[in-house]
Amino acid sequence: MLSCLAPFATGQISERWSLDATTPLVGATDEVTAATHVGQGVLLVAVHSELGTSQATRVRAHDNSPGVSWELNPLPAGARFTQAHADGVGGAYLTGIWRPLSGSAAPQVVATRVDSTGMQSWTLAWSPVGFSATQDSLRSTLDSAGNLWVAGTRGSGDSIFVRRLSPTGSVLADNEVTGIATTVLKDISPVPGGGIVTAGRRNQRAFVRAFGTAGQELWSHSYTQPSGTATSGYVDIDCDRRSGRVFACGAINDGLPGQTGLIAVFEPSGTLLFTRRVYDIIYGNNWPSTFDALTVREDGRLFALGRIGSALPQWNAFWMQVHPDGVTGFSLWQPVDPSESAYPGSRLLAGPVNQVWTLTAWGAPQQAAPTRWLLQELGLFNYAAGSFDSFPTSASGTVPSWLGMERIDEGLMLHGSLGPAADGSLDGFITTLTTSELPTGYCEATPTTQGCLPHLAYTGQLGYAGQPLWLFAGHLPNQTNAMFFYSTVGSASVPYGSGTRCVAAPMRRSPVQATGGSPAGVVDCSGAVSINFWNFVASDPGSQVSGTQFFVQAWSRDPGDSKGKLTGAVRVMVPY
Repeated sequence: MLSCLAPFATGQISERWSLDATTPLVGATDEVTAATHVGQGVLLVAVHSELGTSQATRVRAHDNSPGVSWELNPLPAGARFTQAHADGVGGAYLTGIWRPLSGSAAPQVVATRVDSTGMQSWTLAWSPVGFSATQDSLRSTLDSAGNLWVAGTRGSGDSIFVRRLSPTGSVLADNEVTGIATTVLKDISPVPGGGIVTAGRRNQRAFVRAFGTAGQELWSHSYTQPSGTATSGYVDIDCDRRSGRVFACGAINDGLPGQTGLIAVFEPSGTLLFTRRVYDIIYGNNWPSTFDALTVREDGRLFALGRIGSALPQWNAFWMQVHPDGVTGFSLWQPVDPSESAYPGSRLLAGPVNQVWTLTAWGAPQQAAPTRWLLQELGLFNYAAGSFDSFPTSASGTVPSWLGMERIDEGLMLHGSLGPAADGSLDGFITTLTTSELPTGYCEATPTTQGCLPHLAYTGQLGYAGQPLWLFAGHLPNQTNAMFFYSTVGSASVPYGSGTRCVAAPMRRSPVQATGGSPAGVVDCSGAVSINFWNFVASDPGSQVSGTQFFVQAWSRDPGDSKGKLTGAVRVMVPY
């Protein structure tokens, strides 16, 4: 049985302030449905309230105090805004759905811009034919030119509609891709150049579709499964803003026992570059699994969060890192209480280049018990750098039942609802958290004289003894030598040649290995070495002591530099 990944340090995420954000409908179900950071210390929050057949919406700007700078009752009254995007000048674009709580009026898609003073600059509301009001049917994003994209599916599920709006609200592009039966749109992401990519499920198959600036469809990809009733679908999509590569994740059914979590990586042209599945990482155990969320960090690395049914009906949470060249690392969490289980609702958010935050939902199977949320900060190489799970409670002692997560200057903002209370109502809330920065430059590699950046990656269980943990050093000069070295003393920042040694003395070195790669006569960065880490440190007394930390780095010769070159460093800990 796999064990829980223990954090290397705690207390690095702390609460700054928290408050209720409810609407005037007393006794109503209140939720903070969308929020974004619009300026230094200023948060813009949309709150929706329902009571019987009455509904209300408030948009509020919270300042650093955290007082309310201004409040707006936006039109159309009662619109439920589910996404917010800062406009760069203190305001925001809000998108969502207006639907009647009684009567037969058709639901509408709503997009509006609210300026920094709390005024609505413009509002568009339209009713695509057959459009339903389900929350999963609508997504929005800002493209690289600052234009607002809104995409969704019609209620009949046979088309995707996309609309591109200028900052002034004019329609720049409008398109509807028809003939896509049983379509569910799950996510949308901008791509360099001003277009977007969308992801979801159609005809029981996972799809990705790309659209250009004029709303035209550029390319599409569909994962085709064998015939059967089980479904496949992507649930989250993101794009590397530098390379233009598109990353999608979800679950597939391809004839193996149960469903399998899948990550697919596409070139900007739509060519499928590679895929990674959960069973590729856990040594052939074909347990039912799925990915719930992913995010691409500023250095091009992908982090994905999901669930795996290693002891059904219990679902364990896991996260996986994918390097731009496809090298993966994998770690697994288990519930503290065997009766608890991870379930959908998890979030991933990339912070500064050394950070990724994961927000994982826990509860009894089928969500029969109150939700417990675990927030963890992941560092440069897949380790937990802190956690925060003491979320605010309402007067009745209820816990958060829904959360969103946004970046702010100081760290993170969580928003959602608390409850349900004894009367079935919910209380909206927002909480801001401060996070510590990892040391700048720590674990940064030194470019080779060939212009490549050596990297250190892994596959196996980082922080878990008893299972293979392979460390890989790649993008090294070919046909030369390399080795790994580690310390149990700690990290360091010592100048070494043109780079930095990130491991404190004294150090232990591995045997020297040949990097291989392209044959002699060719000078490139195709070299690589690897090592089974737990075997490497087996003779070290610390390898058997819970809590012992190993700081590891790799070195290689460089024909153009007598000192050689260093990769980044990674920290490994023997679990408790």
